[in-house]
Amino acid sequence: MQVSYGTAVVVEEVVGGSRAAHFSSRKRIAPLLLSGLFGLAVATACLVGYAALRQSHQEAELLTYDEKNQGMPNWAHPALPSVDDRSSVNGRWTSTSTFAPYVSEMTMYSGEGVDRDGSANYVRRLLGIKRQWRFHHWNTNNFVRSFESNQMRFLSRNKNSFLIIPSLSEMPVLSGTAARLLNNYLLYGHNTLIVCGSPSSVLFINENLPSWDFHGYDLSASWHSGPYEQQKTTIGSRFDKTAEILVGPNVWGVAVNSLPKEAVSYYEAPGVSVVFALPAKTGVIIYIGYEFNEENAAWAEVLQAAVRGTAL
Repeated sequence: MQVSYGTAVVVEEVVGGSRAAHFSSRKRIAPLLLSGLFGLAVATACLVGYAALRQSHQEAELLTYDEKNQGMPNWAHPALPSVDDRSSVNGRWTSTSTFAPYVSEMTMYSGEGVDRDGSANYVRRLLGIKRQWRFHHWNTNNFVRSFESNQMRFLSRNKNSFLIIPSLSEMPVLSGTAARLLNNYLLYGHNTLIVCGSPSSVLFINENLPSWDFHGYDLSASWHSGPYEQQKTTIGSRFDKTAEILVGPNVWGVAVNSLPKEAVSYYEAPGVSVVFALPAKTGVIIYIGYEFNEENAAWAEVLQAAVRGTAL
């Protein structure tokens, strides 16, 4: 009996010790679980805070002002939403407003179909259009990436300005809103749209730009080896002092017989015009057939003359 009792006591002690150990283990694990949960909560809060901070930073970037451009916002930021042209119908802003202008006197298209490392960069340098000074990004107020953007919303109401379309490797497809904004810019503000040469550039004119009678164009892209002779129509025009002869290669024109009656042809080879103007209500389209993928002093002079004057 004593032995059994002792055994029972031993067993009880063993079992009690096991319970105590289990209880002690639970006591040790509980703080670890609480610590882990606390750490998870802190990490989640940090992630949420970081996301909010990043969003705030991105929103602040959209409102960043460029001191060199008189406090104008960075319209070319890719995160900017598209706008509908109806939003500006009753707007009071004009190009002569006393508030810092939202647009520049000279703007260059830098979106779809533009070779920013090649021909477009040469055009940019010839016209003195500056990129972002530090990273050389094409995102200052002198560039427009989309014709359906906040920048175009204001640019469409600009006056006596120039919009440059570099040689296009492919034609950007414009929405109805984008086409209306671009047409408003051309038709009603005494603005000049300069289009540099390529078959896609000719197609861009045909598909997107309005003619004098609002019916559009049916220009036929054409090529001739040259040379291209200055015409008498240049007398008294912005091209009065440019070279008498232009040469290729990399020059695309249109068939002379596809030009509308109001067109003014400045440089021609037999049957092909490589520099011409298309009056469009108060504005004008100037086509310069050189691709500008190589340096050429005579063609550079033609491009620079196009933005120096307004006379046809």
